[in-house]
Amino acid sequence: MGEPGATVTIRLGAVILGTAQVAADGSYTAQLSPAPVNGETLSASQADPTGNVSAVATVAAPDITAPPPPIISAITNDGTTLTGTGEVGARVEVRGPDATLIGVATVDADGRYAVTAGAGTGGGRDVERHPGRCHGQCLDPGQHRRPVRHRRVR
Repeated sequence: MGEPGATVTIRLGAVILGTAQVAADGSYTAQLSPAPVNGETLSASQADPTGNVSAVATVAAPDITAPPPPIISAITNDGTTLTGTGEVGARVEVRGPDATLIGVATVDADGRYAVTAGAGTGGGRDVERHPGRCHGQCLDPGQHRRPVRHRRVR
């Protein structure tokens, strides 16, 4: 809510991304360009027609960019554990060639993950790795997934 007649200015650091006039009911809508992404911190303030400027309010932009594919570092000799690196907090899904879920892990604070396959899923099968980063904004389970095939060679 803003002061009717005031101008709201939204910034990313020192860069102005958008402005809007506050309507009589206190509402405003600002078109931002470029659109902020990946949790960037935006600041907003408003200035009334006489030049009085409010305190700054901040908000984090949503994380809407899919992470890069995870990197597979190793697969154990028995084919039951796959380790690698990826974007911190990303969910890594390992799937078979028929899209059957083999295992899931979350990339830890050090950028590492380990997926242990369920019983009967090892033994040199093809796998696909799916980085998923939803953090509450995915509209459907398939959003933000890019399969990358990895064939285990024995």
